[in-house]
Amino acid sequence: MISEVIILRNGLHVFHRSYTSLDIQSLDVTSGLFEAIFQFSSVYAEDMLESINMVESIYHFKANGGFIFILREVRGSNLSGDQIKSYLDQIVNKYHSQYPNAIDWDGTVDYFENFTLTCDEILQTSPIRMGLPFLLKISVKPFLISPVTQIVPITVDNEDTFLAMQFYLNNYFENLSKKNLKKILAQPYLIYLNSIQKLVYIYPFFLNDKNKDFVHFLIFITEEKYWFTFYQLSSLIKNRAKYILPILSEYLVKLDTDPTSEVIKLQKTRMQEYVLNWADLNQYVQSLQANLFEEFFKSRTTGMSLNENDARMRLIIFLNKFDKDIDRLIFALLGQKKILITGYEQNEVQQTVNALVTFYPHPSVVTWTEEPTDVLLVGTHPSLVKEYDTKDILILDLDKSTISGGNKNEFCAELMKETKVLLQDISIQEARRFFQGKVSSIFSILKTILRAYVEEEDEALKNIVKYCPKAVAKLIERMCVGFNPLLAEKIHKAI
Repeated sequence: MISEVIILRNGLHVFHRSYTSLDIQSLDVTSGLFEAIFQFSSVYAEDMLESINMVESIYHFKANGGFIFILREVRGSNLSGDQIKSYLDQIVNKYHSQYPNAIDWDGTVDYFENFTLTCDEILQTSPIRMGLPFLLKISVKPFLISPVTQIVPITVDNEDTFLAMQFYLNNYFENLSKKNLKKILAQPYLIYLNSIQKLVYIYPFFLNDKNKDFVHFLIFITEEKYWFTFYQLSSLIKNRAKYILPILSEYLVKLDTDPTSEVIKLQKTRMQEYVLNWADLNQYVQSLQANLFEEFFKSRTTGMSLNENDARMRLIIFLNKFDKDIDRLIFALLGQKKILITGYEQNEVQQTVNALVTFYPHPSVVTWTEEPTDVLLVGTHPSLVKEYDTKDILILDLDKSTISGGNKNEFCAELMKETKVLLQDISIQEARRFFQGKVSSIFSILKTILRAYVEEEDEALKNIVKYCPKAVAKLIERMCVGFNPLLAEKIHKAI
């Protein structure tokens, strides 16, 4: 079977579609696709089909019209050469037909989003999804919930989850103060529903600024076991929501004014696909991998410099160099704070960032830039530091071997001591699994806090935080800042 479709231009990630489940904990950016791309890029000819065998996959390439089209085949699927050629030819032809001006692509993320359905039709398959969406229309006063079933129908498969969520929302908003209601509707937030043991991420949005009587909730529900994966990818999920909400809002306005129009019927499938893809962790894991490959390619990192041993040795040297304050860096990474890694030697900065993300795949990274950016993990020249508000930024200076800003944290310090032993003795993969497992273990505490928060048991919440190790409580508080600011405030007061 075909597990992935990828389209590149000048080494940059243009489009991808994943059809298998990929665990972020086993994500490997030191081999596979990246090495195959470099092999192909050095020998390819226009319209020639080339296949490169890797350990677990076979990558099939075709260059056409300034783009490289890639099919990733699961080893052992036994697709014939003619089938592969047919798939690639159809994808190439449909792509250029659907986007005749593709060569003028300006780098805008998600520009080719509509091509997902085309790939599904050609390959006659659908992605394995890891997540469940809902779209609700909420009357604020009185509080009434109406599911937008034209986009996300309520079915036998999702009805129990919907009813549990509806019950929670009714109870929660009934007792919410006007001040807190305004805060809740101003930003996305995460809750945990104990009755169904699921995480619920709610993204509120208004169709226009003038009418605040109605608000829509775009909702992403996933299993609690995917908590850390969801958390790592949360910046991608937020950015994706920002992209689709204007499109979705325009459709919802039309739906309110003329629900039976031809435009509504024609755009319905497209809107459903937007929402389904937004609430699918698998697509984000693949997007994260593609983003990292793109950064490696832009920095002209060779396949050899990204092999397991070289990346491991560079990471060990880096950790030893900053051993005294490495907990500041880890706290900032886990807390999704902005990090500047600076140095006068561009290659040294890029190699350091590359090694770091082989250990901790970061969803928002640029290995080198010479202008200010909103990206969270940034490699840059020391002269660019003055362009940022450094009040809440961690700065790691490779030339001076110093880390400034950020917060010391005993939990992160002990975690890295243990992780470094595995890194030195075994591998990056094992060290990363241990690291992520330890961080994931604090979810049992966070889950209890979220449960007390959802059930409005403030005294219980205070007691949980009080008896929690202070370093862990501080880390949980920082993590909550991004996905539930009201809860972060309560934890801060309890500490």
